[in-house]
Amino acid sequence: MGSMKFVERMLFGGAIFAELPESFFDTRVSSKIREIPDHQEVYLDRDGFSSITFDILERVTETATDEAALLYHLFDIVEATDRVCITNPSLVDLPHCPVSAYRMVASTRPGLNKDGGKDFTILILLLIRLEMQDTDVLISVNLPYRGKQFTADVVDLEISIGSGVVNDSLELGLDMLDTIRRSFQIRDWGLFGDG
Repeated sequence: MGSMKFVERMLFGGAIFAELPESFFDTRVSSKIREIPDHQEVYLDRDGFSSITFDILERVTETATDEAALLYHLFDIVEATDRVCITNPSLVDLPHCPVSAYRMVASTRPGLNKDGGKDFTILILLLIRLEMQDTDVLISVNLPYRGKQFTADVVDLEISIGSGVVNDSLELGLDMLDTIRRSFQIRDWGLFGDG
């Protein structure tokens, strides 16, 4: 796979900046695919089905740990009927933002689509915990696989990483999230109500 070009994007009216792949477009400006709520920004890949979503959410406080908060947000994203394979959340740093952040990779198990093929999605999540603002920022890189025949072990992340079946896309998704993480900056803390 060739190297991906990234460009700095303003998010939420310029309150947040991050580098995103150049081929991803802002659905608020360039598309009428679906209505996007004010607390969310969605970027779609012009060259495929992948997407990057930024959510500003109320901070999860009913869980005992930050890792459990990440799981809470994951299960808010996936369908209740989806079977999910999850890697252990890991603490990561944000060079431009002195707060806690956690990364996790998850995949849904293959399910039949309307054409009889099997679909699944790999989700690469970054949870940024803004305790003083009572806010969680959730960034998800979504890598859907459509219409192909897969067995359950193909999307078992412990088995498939390194197998080549999903490895190229997964590596690309991890690189995307890593670039977003390294470039993520909050320039207007007033976005969260406490400037």
